[in-house]
Amino acid sequence: MLKKAPRVEIPEAYDKRKRKRPKRHFGAREFSRSINIAIVGGALICIALLVFFFNSHKNSGISPHNSETEQRAVQSLQARQEVWQRFADAGYPRAQLESARATAAFLANAGEDTPSQIIAFLDTLNSADDQTLAAGIPVPKHLIQKNADSHALPLTAISYPAIRKLALLPAPLLKSWSLGPQTQNAEPTSPSPLSPIALLPAVSYSPQALSDSLDAYQLQADSTLQSLPPATLRSLDSYFVQKSDILENAQFAPILQIHQVFKQGPQHAFIGFDEQERLIPGSPMSLGRYLNELMANLLQQSDDLALQSSTFRQPLTLASQQDSALEVASAIHQAFATLDLSARPNTDQILRIRTLWEATFIRSDLMEQTILGYTLEAIEAAKLELTQTRSQFSQRDLALYLESQARETQIDALKQAASMANSSKDWIVISKQSPKLRRSQP
Repeated sequence: MLKKAPRVEIPEAYDKRKRKRPKRHFGAREFSRSINIAIVGGALICIALLVFFFNSHKNSGISPHNSETEQRAVQSLQARQEVWQRFADAGYPRAQLESARATAAFLANAGEDTPSQIIAFLDTLNSADDQTLAAGIPVPKHLIQKNADSHALPLTAISYPAIRKLALLPAPLLKSWSLGPQTQNAEPTSPSPLSPIALLPAVSYSPQALSDSLDAYQLQADSTLQSLPPATLRSLDSYFVQKSDILENAQFAPILQIHQVFKQGPQHAFIGFDEQERLIPGSPMSLGRYLNELMANLLQQSDDLALQSSTFRQPLTLASQQDSALEVASAIHQAFATLDLSARPNTDQILRIRTLWEATFIRSDLMEQTILGYTLEAIEAAKLELTQTRSQFSQRDLALYLESQARETQIDALKQAASMANSSKDWIVISKQSPKLRRSQP
C-alpha cells in the first residue's frame, strides 16, 4: 500500500499568488509620458477641427447666386433641347424654321453642332436652283431616319416642295454610277424619257426600290428594241450564240489566229469582228481560197528571195487549183518544205510561218489528218451560217441590241453596288433628272 506524499505548507509571505505588489510612485518619467500623450492627442483634435472648418468654409463659399445661375443655365439648355426635339418630331416644318434657327444657334454655343447643320441643309434645300439640285446636296447624317434597309428624310413636300423631284442616294453609289452606252460610232437610238431613278420615292431609298426603278428604266429603254419583229429578235439572239460558239471552239482557234503570223490585222481573220461586234465582210467564204489569199499577200509584200524561187512557187500553183481547204493547206506546206531555212534565226518570219503552218494544218497520223479535214469544213459551215444570220437584221438593230446588253450589265453592277452602299454614313439628295444620271441615256 502506497503512502501519501507529505503536504508542504508555503508561508503566505513567500507565495507569489498572494503577495501584493507595492504601489508605484508617480515620478518624473510617468509625468513626462502623460504630457506627451496629451500633446499628441490635442494636435490630432486640432487637425480634425481645422479640416472640418475648412470644408465647411469651402462649401459655404459657393454663393447661392452662382448656384442658381448654373441651375438656370442647365434648365435653359434642356428647354432649348426640348424645343428642338419638338421641331424635329413635327418634321422640321418650314413655318417654324426661323424660331428653330435661334434654337440651333443657342445649342451651337453649347457645343451641339447637329441642329445648325440641319438648318443649313434646310436653307440650301429651300434656296437651291436646278443646277444645285442636279449637282446634289450632302445630307447631315443625323437627319437620316433608318428602318431596316430603308432610309428616309422626315420632310414633307408641303414644307419643302423641292423634294418631289429629288432622290435620296448613298454618296458612294453616286460616285460609282456607270450607266452609259458602251458602243462606239453606232447609229443614234431613241433615248428613254425615264430616268434610272425616276421611280424612287421622294427622299426615300432602299436597295429594292432602286432595283425596281432600274428595271423600269431598262424596260423603257428597251422599248424600241422590243418593238422589232420577233424574227429579228430571234436572229439577234442566234447571232450572238453562234458567235460565242465559234470563238469558244478550241479547234477553231489556231485557224482563226493564223493571220497573226502573217502580220495581218484582225480584219484579215477568216472570221473577224469589228469593235461593234459586227462580222467583218470581205474575206472569202471558202477557207481554201482564204489560205491562198494569205500566201498571195505574203508574196506581194515580202522581198525575201527564198519566196521567189520556182521550186517554192510550183506547189503554190497547185494549191490555187484545189477546192478543199485541207488540200490547199497540204500543198502550201509542200511549198514551205522546199525552203532551206536552217541558217535562219527563230525570229525569222518565214521560219515562223512554216512552223505554225505545219502545227496547224499537218498531222502525222492519217486518221488525225482526216479529222482535221472535218474541222476545216466545220469552220467554213459555221462562217456561212453566221453570215446568213447576220443578214437578217440591220446595223441599227444590232446597235439597239448591244446597247441593251451593255445597259443590263451596268444595271446589274449598280444593284450589287447598292447592296454594299446601303450601310454608308454619307448621303446625298439629287435631282432625278441630274446629268450625273441622265448621262446614262443611250
